Amino acid sequence: MMNTLQKIISLMTLFTLCLILPATALNQSDLDKADLLFASNQDEEGMKLVESLMNGSLNDKEKSELLWRQSQFSHELTEKAKSEGASKDETLSMYKEGMELAAEAISLNADSAWAYYWRAANLGSWGSTKGIADSLGSLGDMKSDLYACLKIDPDNSDAWSVLAIINADVPGVLGGSIDKAVSQDRKGASLWNGNGIPNLEVYGEMANHLISRDWDSSKRNKKLKAKSKNYAKAGDIFEQAEYFEGAVDFNKAPAYSSKKLSQMSDKEEAADLLKWLITKLENLSDINDFQQSKLDGFKDSLQGI
Repeated sequence: MMNTLQKIISLMTLFTLCLILPATALNQSDLDKADLLFASNQDEEGMKLVESLMNGSLNDKEKSELLWRQSQFSHELTEKAKSEGASKDETLSMYKEGMELAAEAISLNADSAWAYYWRAANLGSWGSTKGIADSLGSLGDMKSDLYACLKIDPDNSDAWSVLAIINADVPGVLGGSIDKAVSQDRKGASLWNGNGIPNLEVYGEMANHLISRDWDSSKRNKKLKAKSKNYAKAGDIFEQAEYFEGAVDFNKAPAYSSKKLSQMSDKEEAADLLKWLITKLENLSDINDFQQSKLDGFKDSLQGI
């Protein structure tokens, strides 16, 4: 049994250790909770959580993990503020803050794929809000960040989808290509593991780009041979993705259709894809605001075909 003096010494030692030892390290469960909040469209709660977890005892990698998530939540909160009537100057300032958070995350951990992705996302939104000239002017930096993201994580379907959006939206005279966008969409879509709800952004953009390309089945099949050759001789993953359609087996039916790809036009494939996405969402027992907005958008797109 400890006497009174021993107890006092033990308590003093414990108190001293509490003062000199760092706070509890960042737990993966905390990051998982933040990611769940993001997935469920609870951006304000997510931002509060990651801000509360930041403290001086964390190492650089841990701080980076929190900072890119702050950039992520900042982007989504800015999108919300913009939709609710925030001024252009206020919106631009918020996107800039998101870029700065991601840049700080990169400075602490240059191998953080998501930090590059969210800097690109905030930059792209900043450019489109600022105006067409600034939007086009930001493309080089955006693509550099997306390439950096994908060099670290080639399975990041969101990054492939954003590259597809860039290709689809940039005029052909400036290097854009709706055809290459469809291939990049297929690359991103190919990364879904078949479980749960597919990436709604990736599959939704693929439907949009198929509608825009609007090839009939004959043209689709005719172009495959050349794409297959270009895919095979591509010098890197980015060039491969631009011809990824040439690596897709058109003699098989995709997960979202009973027809083979070779039997469908672009719009027929897009229609089956949208119907599949709509069914997936309508079968959910609990649908969040983001999923509901996507469901409404998919229905509108299907009706417009």
